[in-house]
Formats: sequence, C-alpha cells, structure tokens
Amino acid sequence: LALTATGRNGWTLLHQDASAGSAATVAILLEAGADPKAAADNGVPPRELAEVLGWHDVAKLLASPSKG
Repeated sequence: LALTATGRNGWTLLHQDASAGSAATVAILLEAGADPKAAADNGVPPRELAEVLGWHDVAKLLASPSKG
C-alpha cells in the first residue's frame, strides 16, 4: 500500500493511525516519507484529527516530524 493512498473519506495511513493513537506507527510512517499535511476529503490533516481525539503525543509527532 502506497503512503499516499487514500481510503474512505480520503484518509491516508497517517489519518488511520493518528485516529487510533498509534504513536509508534505514526513515527514509522513519517520516517518512511508519509505527508503529515495531507488532508482528508473534509480538509482535516492527521494532526488535527489526533488533537481532537486527545492523542497529544501523536499530534506532537505530526506537528514537527523529523526527516532522516
């Protein structure tokens, strides 16, 4: 599955894992090059989704992803 692939409602893998609160998986996806700014069909990026759901550690990862 490509990192840019979208599913229902335009969600990427980052959206799915951000909504689940999976910080470890989000970190791996970011390291692999997933776009933390990719918006779903409703315009919501993964970071905002994590914040709304109370996954603050995930939101922090998505706010300042490290490259490399």
